[in-house]
Amino acid sequence: MKASEIEISDVVRYLKLEEDEYQSDDIQMLIDTAKAFISSYTGIKESVVSGEALGVGDGEAAEFLFLKHPVIVDTIAVSLNGELQTKDTDYHVNNDKTGIIFATTPLENDTVTASYKTGIDAFEEFSIAIYVLCQDMHDNRSLYVDKTNLNKVVDAILGMHRVNLL
Repeated sequence: MKASEIEISDVVRYLKLEEDEYQSDDIQMLIDTAKAFISSYTGIKESVVSGEALGVGDGEAAEFLFLKHPVIVDTIAVSLNGELQTKDTDYHVNNDKTGIIFATTPLENDTVTASYKTGIDAFEEFSIAIYVLCQDMHDNRSLYVDKTNLNKVVDAILGMHRVNLL
């Protein structure tokens, strides 16, 4: 499940709350705060990239890298010489979600462009962190997350994807 797919009812079920024990606005605020914390902690920002020039074919290279990442895989649209390509047929996304690899190497002077989104939705494991952060904030009745006293599961998940912020 992606971070953007988490709904109030999911968090209510995770927190095991009865109907009279919560207000929807409060749960939504917990979700929004958890997402903002994850973005801040990891340095992963949401952005929309449109028509990015990934490169020009040389007849040898099949891999082309995105300028921004992590990329949300299901938002990628790749064009070769202005013609939209088919994912998993014409190209696939590399393992670390930083670029694409063509099934057939582009010819010399072929232009490769891509449109895509980046953000915390690139990593489904962030949904676990959102649930745990919501639980911590709900249990503590606080919209404050203490980085020095972070849940070990959340710290491990977010630490795997932390961007060097130097």
